Amino acid sequence: MVDVIVVGGGLIGMLTARELQQRGASVRVLERGRMGGESSWAGGGILSPLYPWRYSDAVNLLAEFGHQHYPAIAQALHDESGIDPEYTQSGMLVLDQQENSQALAWSKRWRMRLDCLDAHALGAMQTGIQVQNAAALWLPDIAQLRNPRLVKAALGSLCKRGILCEVNSTVSGLEIDRGVIRGVRTDQQLYRADKVVVAGGAWSSNIIGGCATPPKIRPSRRGIR
Repeated sequence: MVDVIVVGGGLIGMLTARELQQRGASVRVLERGRMGGESSWAGGGILSPLYPWRYSDAVNLLAEFGHQHYPAIAQALHDESGIDPEYTQSGMLVLDQQENSQALAWSKRWRMRLDCLDAHALGAMQTGIQVQNAAALWLPDIAQLRNPRLVKAALGSLCKRGILCEVNSTVSGLEIDRGVIRGVRTDQQLYRADKVVVAGGAWSSNIIGGCATPPKIRPSRRGIR
């Protein structure tokens, strides 16, 4: 028995397990497939939504947190695993010019640098670009990582720390006794723990559906993985 079971071995599940262990908890991670094998592997890696001024405060707060903490997290995972997640402050160039006022208001509110580039500045930054009106928005503070390397680094960190990770372990439901969660069930066995963290992404509804209203999330594949 461990203090906490984390259901889901994606990036969120792995980093949650790592943080819990750093705070003194014993942790077991249960993953239905392979560690980091779903959206954590397939994502684009940019630490900002495209056109961030179109998004809600909740999304921008999450992105702001990422901007602040990812450099240190990436370095720590690199140090522990020997795998470089390739954190790069690459900036983001937006060639659309229809939303300058919204973009400028967003940058002021969220304290993110934003420059309006004219044709000369754009040409000096990137040769060969041809866009209507020959102008762009430049966000120099936006960063990115290599998703596959990031999940490998996170898994390497967990292995070095001795955190238990079990793959091909599909959680079918929560074990509840008199209104208190006591663990989780898989096809193979019952795992007990004082606390359970559900980090199953689009499959979370399969886990909590028997005891709570599940989130309206479903898996989606765009393009080729």
